[in-house]
Amino acid sequence: SEIRIALTDTERAVVLEQGEAFFEVTKDPDRPFVVEAGEKRIVVLGTKFSVRRLDEEVRVIVTEGRVRIDDTQIVAGSVARADGTRVAVEQQPLPEVEERLSWRSGFVVFHETPLAEAVAEFNRYNKKKIVIRDADVAGLRVSGNFKATYLDSFIGLLEQGFPVAVDRQDKRIVLTARGRE
Repeated sequence: SEIRIALTDTERAVVLEQGEAFFEVTKDPDRPFVVEAGEKRIVVLGTKFSVRRLDEEVRVIVTEGRVRIDDTQIVAGSVARADGTRVAVEQQPLPEVEERLSWRSGFVVFHETPLAEAVAEFNRYNKKKIVIRDADVAGLRVSGNFKATYLDSFIGLLEQGFPVAVDRQDKRIVLTARGRE
């Protein structure tokens, strides 16, 4: 993640250039806390929330209090996705919302997640990257709770429990459908 911080007498500002950050903000009505992520501006007075920037999409998860994205209020237990001029908000049980923030303790959690998404999440935390070379493999669904940096364990699970062939190379791991390698 990459952020810039600017504190003034009238505002506490963070610019999220890339990645994800979790904020626990003390209420100060005279100095609002503002996060800028791409074209989106998230404003809070006091809350706990994360902001993740993925290219032009911004995802905000609120675990306590509320925030505002553009003109949309987001409350605790909400996951908001914003891109362009649209903000979509999904309300979820708080334990599920907290689970989405498991990266704070070094874990990634998947529930019937497409392998392509799981791989993207692992690639955020590891220098050696996973590459999927087969659409059938990308669509496989995975579930589990994994240490984000235990790449070899995750790959071993795929090799043993899924129809996936693994080609371990110097700087990457290539996945294809078994029988097509």
